[in-house]
Amino acid sequence: MSVKLRFGFLMIIVLSAFQLFGQGVGTVLGTVTDSSGAVVVAASVDITNTQTGVVSHTQSSSAGDYTVPYLQPGTYKVAVKAAGFQTSESNVFSLTVDQQERLNIALRPGGSNEVVQVEANAVTLD
Repeated sequence: MSVKLRFGFLMIIVLSAFQLFGQGVGTVLGTVTDSSGAVVVAASVDITNTQTGVVSHTQSSSAGDYTVPYLQPGTYKVAVKAAGFQTSESNVFSLTVDQQERLNIALRPGGSNEVVQVEANAVTLD
């Protein structure tokens, strides 16, 4: 095999690998607090792709933070539940390639069978 042909095959393999791993994804992150501003630990956070129905689940940390990386571009909504609080749901928002969407959620005291619709705009980080 000639050197040019070997080099050509090598370039095809390398470029294919970049294309495979170069698919852009986004991240949704934020902080869960109560109505007084105190962080809520171990709150259940579900991020749903409204186009596919795929749900990504996580919990808020000891600092009240949550992060869900590696989400495909699309439209999403966030639902947060915690014992002693009303369930809180965000508006539907779009997530694009390499975008970090910050969505802070404030939970209100109440039963878990009550749902609060969050009407705030999310802040986009670059």
